Amino acid sequence: MKYYDLTPLLEADCDYNFIISGRGPGKSTAVVNYLIDMYADHGAQFVRVARYDWESNRRTLDAWFNEVNRARCREMLDASPKFSGSTWSLVSEDDPDVSRPMGHLVTLNNQDCFKSASYDFVETVVYEEFALLRERDYMQGEVEAFLSALSTIVRRRQNVKVFFIGNTLSKHNPFFDYFGIDIDRMNVRPGEIRKFRCAGFGGHGATVAIDFAEMAESDYMELSPLMRIGGNVTATSGLYEIDPSVSEYEVRCAGIADDEWCDVLPSVAGVFVGNGLFATARMTRRPRYDNMRLLALTSVSPTFDEVVSGRWLNLSGSFNPWFTAEGMAGRRVLDCVAPESVYADDAALKRLQVLDARCIHAYETDELRYRWRNFIDAYGYERGAL
Repeated sequence: MKYYDLTPLLEADCDYNFIISGRGPGKSTAVVNYLIDMYADHGAQFVRVARYDWESNRRTLDAWFNEVNRARCREMLDASPKFSGSTWSLVSEDDPDVSRPMGHLVTLNNQDCFKSASYDFVETVVYEEFALLRERDYMQGEVEAFLSALSTIVRRRQNVKVFFIGNTLSKHNPFFDYFGIDIDRMNVRPGEIRKFRCAGFGGHGATVAIDFAEMAESDYMELSPLMRIGGNVTATSGLYEIDPSVSEYEVRCAGIADDEWCDVLPSVAGVFVGNGLFATARMTRRPRYDNMRLLALTSVSPTFDEVVSGRWLNLSGSFNPWFTAEGMAGRRVLDCVAPESVYADDAALKRLQVLDARCIHAYETDELRYRWRNFIDAYGYERGAL
């Protein structure tokens, strides 16, 4: 077994640090050991961020310091960690009545309760389980809520680092979108680290690193037998699973002539998915597989005139998205319509969902699959249609 080592990521020396992998290589253990070392070295404290206060019961947070971490605390600090209220304290091994604060909990859904607290000694912020399986499980405006909490903690200090810890449940989440992290385009694989600097600020933007940690097991026989089942990639390989609707795109669309397709979306030229990417949403006029029609999203490269004169369904998540053509100075705001305006009528949305459910799908890229499924499933869920 080879457990996760935080050292290469620390050597990258970035402001924001994303640690992703399958379950079990020891990401959290390594980060908590780092927090202990920082406190032992110069008394640096930490903040752990949680989404909701009801997720944060005392027993769960007390167990965040596992037996490995507790042994390190006893060895280096002659104390044991204990969580109570919203604070992790170090309780003296010699006198249980003597304790000192080490860390703090901040929950995003009621962060205003923590605005008046002092975080002058905090040098590390940790967000555990930042990546979720379904888009609808994130808080509304979660990234903005996190950054607001971070500004309360950091103020103007220059010595604070942020660690995001998550499993490889989905390549897409609000934080990856915000920082422009694309696993496929960056071609990051287990055991590799990528780093970049955020644009602007005269070349002094925040630095970001993403560490794709390797699994601890060198052989599948080291896994629990309960984990050795097909499709359980988060616990076995740690790789992001590629949906068949993406991997079989070319096979599913092969041999279908242009006149056999029809547009799915009314009154729009296509779909804008962000980052300058456009797509068409089409389906076959007759059944293709198992008596079901094929619905396909395909990347397109419209001309500048087609972009600015067309009307696009905005699935990018951005308000008033803009577009810059290659070699063009300046930028143009796209003529985009939001899903809630196209499908303001619940009946129209329901018809689209029923149509989608009766089709086999093919997506040219995983980004297109993510945007379309979020549109159909998450938007429908929010409207109470699912």
